[in-house]
Amino acid sequence: MTKLILHPALPIDPQLISVDSKLNHHAAVVLFGNSVTLTPGTITAEVDRNKLIVHAIDKVSGEDLESKQMESKIADIFKDEAPDL
Repeated sequence: MTKLILHPALPIDPQLISVDSKLNHHAAVVLFGNSVTLTPGTITAEVDRNKLIVHAIDKVSGEDLESKQMESKIADIFKDEAPDL
């Protein structure tokens, strides 16, 4: 991140990405949003039920969300929990 930010040409491509989550538990969605924010180059800007709006500083940072790897790890943590109604 530091190299990207301090580069003289500032090669950033900021974007807002809509992420639809399949997580059923409210705490799981909150954990997912917080985990996204802790990932360098991304910040969770808004959460509405299972939909997150994420700001990514460049395309590479946003691509990590498409893999759904982080979401599946959180789903494993909450797999024994009953979904909130």
